Amino acid sequence: MPTSVAHIIGGYAALEAGTNRSGRPGIFFLVLIVVVANLPDLDFLPGVLIGDPGLYHRGPSHSIFAAAAVAGVAGWALGPRLGGARRVALWTFIAYGSHLVLDMLIPDPSGGSAGIPALWPLLASEVG
Repeated sequence: MPTSVAHIIGGYAALEAGTNRSGRPGIFFLVLIVVVANLPDLDFLPGVLIGDPGLYHRGPSHSIFAAAAVAGVAGWALGPRLGGARRVALWTFIAYGSHLVLDMLIPDPSGGSAGIPALWPLLASEVG
């Protein structure tokens, strides 16, 4: 499982690869990307509350449907402030997706697989 730092680097690298020098993102946009790149791992919080942090980890929050939902909400809520809903939704989806790709490639050190339910709710099986 990649660390939070690895997810930050993944989201930032995706943003850097896709922006040109004349269109540098502002600090608020960078913070958004960093937060979103780590967002799927908040699924451990319900498990912490019941004493098993890994119980819900790599669950539905690790799917492209969750990425699309977060991107849609971010585009709608933050688009007017950050250069347009499409731009915000696209980069939010890419940052969230960078998290999913890293988790598909790197096994969970707690004994889990490298897979994630990327196509949940259509398929419950793990991809990766």
